Amino acid sequence: MKNQNILIALAVLFVIAVISFTFLAPLIPDFLSSENPEQEVPVEVPMPQLTDQEREKLGPKNELAELDCLPSDGMYGMIARPKRLLESPLLAEGQDLLMPDLIRFTMVPLDMTKIELLLSATSVRQVSVPAQPGQPAMPQVMPIPFACYYLQMTEPVDKQAILNQFVPPNSGPQPPKMRMVAGKEVYDLPTGFPLTTHALVFLNEKALLYVMGNEEMLKDVLDGKAPTGPLADRMARVKIDDCDVVFVGSAETGLPNLPPELIGNFSMAYGLSETLVKLLVENFRAIQLTLDLSAPENTPLLTLKFETLKPEGAKEIAKNINEQVVFFRSSLSLLQSKDSEPTPEGNGQKLGNQILDSVEISSQDSVVSATLQHFPTLTTYVSEYFQNRRQQIADLAVQEQQQMIFGNIFQRINTIHRYMIMHHDEKGQFPSAAICDAEGKPLLSWRVALLPYMGEKALYAQFKLDEPWDGPTNRPLIGKMPAIFGDVRAYDPTRTTIRLFNSEGTPFGKPVLKMSDLSSPQTTAMLVVVSPENAVEWTKPDTLAPCESLEDYVQLFGPMMPILLFDRNNVIMQFSSAAEQDRPLLLERLKNMIEGKPIQ
Repeated sequence: MKNQNILIALAVLFVIAVISFTFLAPLIPDFLSSENPEQEVPVEVPMPQLTDQEREKLGPKNELAELDCLPSDGMYGMIARPKRLLESPLLAEGQDLLMPDLIRFTMVPLDMTKIELLLSATSVRQVSVPAQPGQPAMPQVMPIPFACYYLQMTEPVDKQAILNQFVPPNSGPQPPKMRMVAGKEVYDLPTGFPLTTHALVFLNEKALLYVMGNEEMLKDVLDGKAPTGPLADRMARVKIDDCDVVFVGSAETGLPNLPPELIGNFSMAYGLSETLVKLLVENFRAIQLTLDLSAPENTPLLTLKFETLKPEGAKEIAKNINEQVVFFRSSLSLLQSKDSEPTPEGNGQKLGNQILDSVEISSQDSVVSATLQHFPTLTTYVSEYFQNRRQQIADLAVQEQQQMIFGNIFQRINTIHRYMIMHHDEKGQFPSAAICDAEGKPLLSWRVALLPYMGEKALYAQFKLDEPWDGPTNRPLIGKMPAIFGDVRAYDPTRTTIRLFNSEGTPFGKPVLKMSDLSSPQTTAMLVVVSPENAVEWTKPDTLAPCESLEDYVQLFGPMMPILLFDRNNVIMQFSSAAEQDRPLLLERLKNMIEGKPIQ
């Protein structure tokens, strides 16, 4: 039996957890915003409070002062202790926060080993939506999700490094400016509709908030009031010091019904019966999940409480899960009886049986309870899982960093493309590769010729156009490079990585270039971005010629070559992934793109 069969056995325990983490919680905003005349979302209506009996079922209350930083009417929240996670014997040297969204957030320059506590909460409120100029009419009122992350560090944070991660220096947008809200330093980050607030809040030298929502929500987080409502009550009653991760979800009035086809999709995706999925959705009121990776043997590794809208729902869910446990157990027994010799698959079946033996499912009144006990084989399995995840997370970090870098690069060269088109519209031609003297000697780069179209007429007027780029008048202007020519990978205020091919045989190798001269604009390279090591002074009339081999291109660009075509489409050539037999063809395609020849 393969690993996915082991996960099917694990699904007996994680069924509700999986549904809540990957299904119920993220989709709550979608449920609320969908058109459903029978399901209206109340505006600022307090949710019902827990009864004393319900509070007793969900465990004793403990004080958690940090919850003052979380919104009061959240739909779901999470508490994680990364430092404890890293120290857990199950994790060994692995680093994993379990939740992809949290992993992505902690990719800002924060050492995970220095994060002592991470709290997150999401709420959904209905807010009035103003009309957007030039956009289709929007509903007057719509739900907007509000997310808040609170990070508590063991050492002082580098405030500027974190801000730079969100808005890199000289990337185009203005650097975040500080303002005071409720006595706290708030830095506004770039945002888009419908969010009106996207901010970093530095509470003190070791604690910060990351907030996405609107201004009212931001003020509510910072008003100093203790959170209220069922979600806050449930989170506050968690024995946080006894566990590594806590997840609490709340939908006091239940969830809207899912269409049958969607229930079928979830059933197939998680290997669950449609009956169980339907029961979970129809009866969901709240969920509480706690994970203790440091728990001793034969004590709960994972504890889950699923609160239903009515006791009958809890009984039905518990009965259905127990029936699936019996089914999984009989399936494993059948597979084991067919194995005459020990195999890796047989070991997986043994682990599956141990997991099923360690699962306890019960119901009392409106609460379904499930626990998974620690045992040595599971410890080994979980440890190996986290070791594998370690590399996946490292790869994810690199991938997202590259996406951010190349997204910024393409934003810049697309903007420069617009300036070049403006030059073409006014002059009837693209800027020449260089501004030359009467004898045809290159003096200044094509970038200088674009300045009037970039809103830099004052800077353009300072250049002496009949003097070389490093002449006495022009040399001091090298340090005044517009930020659009910079590179977020290694910003230099005098040098640029944005270049164009202008040797003989390339389009910009001609003294005059018009769009009509191009036989294939949709496959011809206009601008390229070289590696920071191959940057040039932005005013210098540099020459760039095609390379003789892919190895030479790697030296010039690095493993990936960003190209902007004349029709404004973006292309990335990945040299490292090219198979040996494909390299001659790739080199030929590059040659044709650079020379402006049609590509077959």
